[in-house]
Amino acid sequence: MKKIGLALGAGSARGLAHIGVLRALDEHGIKADMISGCSMGAVVGALYVTDANMEMFQKLITNMEMRQFFDLRISTKGIVRGEKILDILRMFTKEKKFEDLATPFYCIALDIQNGKKMVFDSGYIFPAVRASISIPGIFTPYEYMGRTYIDGGMVERTPIQTLRDRGADFVIACDVSYKGEELGVPGNLLSTINQTISLMGWEIAKRQIFDADVLLLPNVFHINARSNADAEECIEIGYKTTVAAIPEIQEKLK
Repeated sequence: MKKIGLALGAGSARGLAHIGVLRALDEHGIKADMISGCSMGAVVGALYVTDANMEMFQKLITNMEMRQFFDLRISTKGIVRGEKILDILRMFTKEKKFEDLATPFYCIALDIQNGKKMVFDSGYIFPAVRASISIPGIFTPYEYMGRTYIDGGMVERTPIQTLRDRGADFVIACDVSYKGEELGVPGNLLSTINQTISLMGWEIAKRQIFDADVLLLPNVFHINARSNADAEECIEIGYKTTVAAIPEIQEKLK
């Protein structure tokens, strides 16, 4: 039997498509033996492997405005402290540890002090996810266990190689981030930071993501990555994209 890995990529609000991806795979009996996640992919992956109430999370994310998840502050390190999201992650993951999981889970962040990829696979899950979502310029870098971390998308936004390194024979990957589309002229500092991150991320990702055995590319570029207003549409696109790929997955798994 092939050991199946599922890699869920970064993408801010567009990463909510991963909820639909997981639902489609579950409905068709395709079970991952291990899951990796980066940024929003780490959020969704963590909730899934800890048996969180995904329906409740979906209702929360679709009925609340994005700003309600953020604790804004004026800081030279970032404009979002991330304590509110940390509390939400703590609650939904039930303070589980990686060692408690039936399905191995790997959470990706970047150690800003040495520039190395950090793969969290032990200890409490919620702080690891908080480290993984630390988008530079938006979230305050996360200090944890004596190190400082930023968004894992800076090094492996769809963590396929992480799964290969841990023995996955067959990797299904979902990438929901920028892939070379035309971008407008940024209108402010925040937009400039966001677009710079997107451009840099793609330069790295295009050398990584095509290593997947099946690459899911939900068409979510039109969805605002900084807003959850279209969360339901985003989830549905992830679901339909995966359903359409089921025959390919099943054939390649034979």
